[in-house]
Amino acid sequence: MDKYQVNEVDVSKGFADVLRIWSENFDRKFDYHHKYSWLYQDNPSGESDLYFLFSSEDEKEVGVQGVSPRQMEYNGERFCAGLVADFAVDQSHRTLGPGLNLLKTVLNKSKSKYPLTYSFPNKKAVPVFKRAGYRFTFEISRFSKVIKSRAYIEKRWPKSFAFIASYLLDKIIYLSDLYHYLRFVRGVNSEVLESSDQRFDALWNKTSFKRGLLLTQRSSNYIDWRIQEAGDYKQNIFLITDRSGEAIGYLIYFIQGNNCRVIDFIALDSGVSLKILFAAFLFHIRKSGVESISVEYKGTQDIDDSIASLGFIRRESRELFFVYDQEKLSEPVDGFFTAWDEDAV
Repeated sequence: MDKYQVNEVDVSKGFADVLRIWSENFDRKFDYHHKYSWLYQDNPSGESDLYFLFSSEDEKEVGVQGVSPRQMEYNGERFCAGLVADFAVDQSHRTLGPGLNLLKTVLNKSKSKYPLTYSFPNKKAVPVFKRAGYRFTFEISRFSKVIKSRAYIEKRWPKSFAFIASYLLDKIIYLSDLYHYLRFVRGVNSEVLESSDQRFDALWNKTSFKRGLLLTQRSSNYIDWRIQEAGDYKQNIFLITDRSGEAIGYLIYFIQGNNCRVIDFIALDSGVSLKILFAAFLFHIRKSGVESISVEYKGTQDIDDSIASLGFIRRESRELFFVYDQEKLSEPVDGFFTAWDEDAV
């Protein structure tokens, strides 16, 4: 009998072992019960696939891997992709072989089910994912913008200087944001929502973001499911509409301490509409007293230019890995991904 075996288990029967492995191996603690039912059982794209790494010596499950279905589009073609998530192996079994065996087996099974399989592995797991057959395709980057600069200046300069310098710099940042607000946000209404409606479906049908890009379908049904994630912070929807009430764009965000994290966004186009969206949001979020805003995504140069024009600066990046079935799907040239495309943010 092999020392390790990979077994697929029905999600209705696997929670007890998943709970033990997650709680013993994940640094981040969250509501495991909610995440399991939300991601593995209540996914509008279908139940997730669940795989265990079984040790014959220990006579128990020592690793887990999930694959969550996501509805995606590319050049007008709709299909279901597999998001590889929640890869974990017990500490005593973290030699290269067991984890690699688990990833390879799951990948081979997923390739027969999905035309595309993708993952956001952390830095420690990247070498294992590469050896399993995944390859780096896109780079997702974090962009940030400072709103209140004093805390950042005090890290490098005396407090007496930081007080004066931050006051002047904050005035400049405010005036820049005010300029963009007056330039772009005319005749625009904004709302903060906890769920979506038919306006989001109309926006998805019209957005130019879909042209030539690989991306997750953002229907109102998907948005309402995705926002129920068992995260540490309450997620909100910021929606902007024109005079007729039709959606121009929306973004999903939450406040984490002194930082506001934008984790998803869509606009009618990557130019003026996207600038209207972020210019309106910058003025809205100032009321909360946050010191900075960050947004993580992989997009086109047009999207990058629009974001940068409003004062956002590119920071660190990380790798996004894919495996394609070339007989079922042509390899995408470009794509749009945000933090919401992961299993958790």
